[in-house]
Amino acid sequence: MAFDASRYVVGDEWVYRLRDTEPSERVRIKAVTPKKTTASIEVEFLDGGHRVQTVPSSRLKTRWANVEAYDAQQAAWQRIADFDEPESAVPAGLAELPGPQQAFAEFLRLDRDLLAVAAAASAPLVVKAPSDAALKRWVKAQSAVDKDEWLLRILRGDGAHLRVEMLRVPWDLGRSGS
Repeated sequence: MAFDASRYVVGDEWVYRLRDTEPSERVRIKAVTPKKTTASIEVEFLDGGHRVQTVPSSRLKTRWANVEAYDAQQAAWQRIADFDEPESAVPAGLAELPGPQQAFAEFLRLDRDLLAVAAAASAPLVVKAPSDAALKRWVKAQSAVDKDEWLLRILRGDGAHLRVEMLRVPWDLGRSGS
C-alpha cells in the first residue's frame, strides 16, 4: 500500500520535531514529494530565520493548531521516561517455585542452571497473611446472602476453591491493620 501524502497540504502549518525530546518548532509546508512509504516535505521554519529545509514526513507531528495538546502529551511521556524507580532485575521467590510454575519453566525449556543462578539472586517471596482482626472486619461487612452461599459451598465440599476466591476479592485485606 502506498503512502498517503494527501494530509500534507502546501501552506499548512505543522509542528516539527527533530527528535521527540526536542522542542516543537513551527513550520509551513512549501512542497510535498510522496515516496512509497513516506514523503519528503520541504518546509519553512517560521521561528527564527525562516530557513527552508527538506524533512521526512515522520518529523511533522501534528498541525500547529494542536501544538499545546501535543506538547503536553510529549511532556507526560517524558515524565514517564524520566521516572527513575529502580526495578529488581530478578523477581522475588524464584528459589521456591510452586509446582505449576516449575511445570511452566519446564514447558518453556528454561535452562535449569540459568534458573538456579537467577534464584540465587532472588529475594525470598514474602506473603503477608491478613490478620484475624482484618478477616473479622471483612466477614462482618459481607451480606447475609453471601455468607449463606459460602456455607452451602463449604458443606458441598468446595471449601478450598472458596477460600481462594474469597481472599482474592478484598485485594487490600492483608494491608488492613491488626
